[in-house]
Amino acid sequence: MFRQLLTLRALLALIAILIVSGTIWYSTYLAKKIEKDERDKVEQWIEAGRFINNPERQGLNSTILDGPSFDPINVFPLDPDNNKLENNNYSPMWDAHIYVWTDAAIQAGKRRRVKSIADLTSLFKDGSVKNAPPNKGDANPFIAGLMPTGAIINCPVIAQPKKL
Repeated sequence: MFRQLLTLRALLALIAILIVSGTIWYSTYLAKKIEKDERDKVEQWIEAGRFINNPERQGLNSTILDGPSFDPINVFPLDPDNNKLENNNYSPMWDAHIYVWTDAAIQAGKRRRVKSIADLTSLFKDGSVKNAPPNKGDANPFIAGLMPTGAIINCPVIAQPKKL
């Protein structure tokens, strides 16, 4: 009986050691993951600040840094024209598909203004840009293969600029 009690205690001690070890390992894993995610966010804001005077900037950084102008300089797969024969009339309600430049593209000096959906598609395919962190869901082949953010935007056309 004493031997059975010792065996049971040893088993319980082993289980306790495994639980504590697993908890320490998982806590360390989570802390490193959170640290990396937060460091990435800070680096994105730092990068945004570096390009405030760059005429090639566009997107969220431009919108945030430009103050009252709030012009993200988007690219669209369709011209806003409700007279198209393909039955793909423009709607002011759309889902944003946000991309970010990859670290490799930034280090290679590839970051620049994206001027069309074809340009964005090419950059996405060659790995220069990727889905922004909030994007989720299925890839949209109509929008360069990007995933949607899930944020629905009401964006009626007021003016259509000339092509760049």
